[in-house]
Amino acid sequence: MKPLRTQLAARRHPLTGGFTLVELMVAMAISLFLIGGMLVVLQNVRSTYSTQTKLASLEDSERLAMMLMSDVIQSAGYFPQPLSNTAAGEMPASNNFPGEAGSPAMTETANTQGDTITVRFAADTTSPTLMNCMGQTASTPVDWENYFYVDPKGNLTCQVTNGATNAASNPVILATGLTTNTNATTDPPGMTILYGVTSGTASAPTCMDIYKTSAQMTAADWPYVCAVKVTLTFVNPTPPPDGTKPTVSFTRVIAVMNMAGASA
Repeated sequence: MKPLRTQLAARRHPLTGGFTLVELMVAMAISLFLIGGMLVVLQNVRSTYSTQTKLASLEDSERLAMMLMSDVIQSAGYFPQPLSNTAAGEMPASNNFPGEAGSPAMTETANTQGDTITVRFAADTTSPTLMNCMGQTASTPVDWENYFYVDPKGNLTCQVTNGATNAASNPVILATGLTTNTNATTDPPGMTILYGVTSGTASAPTCMDIYKTSAQMTAADWPYVCAVKVTLTFVNPTPPPDGTKPTVSFTRVIAVMNMAGASA
């Protein structure tokens, strides 16, 4: 039997327990596994957020570009106060429109990046909501010729020319990230345009029954364009990991109000 003093000392200083080395290693392994899982989740959340942000930015660019183009194209051929003015008087022959004054109200050329379009209309202070492609309103009577094209860097660009003086503004970028037509398969044209005209073969009267490319348009077609079908093609900002570069296209049919009327 242990002496009483030894028993009392053991009670005052009981044996202390602890973790073994194996237990500590197991705990560390579990902690690292949990931390790794949390980092994977965090990375996925960040990647998803980045993708959604890029797509939202692309959609904003698409909407802005199409809104500006729609506002200009649907105003083709407009001139103020038609009871006292004429199209020929308000939109005289110019460098961009060397033919008959006042008509047609649009024309097209092409560049390496795709189709281009020039749209003209006249404005003055009686049409305060009418804007050119740069968002400007008229402080004096002016014949605006709005030129839309995609530049070699994939920017949808606008340039405004005064038809009376043939003075052109500096180009302004409306949207970025369009394709540039360097490869017909993987990098198509940034902008393609079709023109709605009438062929005269429709069973019922209509201002258009066929779409034509600019190459198919004749001199007789241009004054009677009733609608313009614009397709903008953007580089997908979130390409898949296989290295391909898919594109995103955005199409809108724009009625030319001077020809189609408000019910088009």
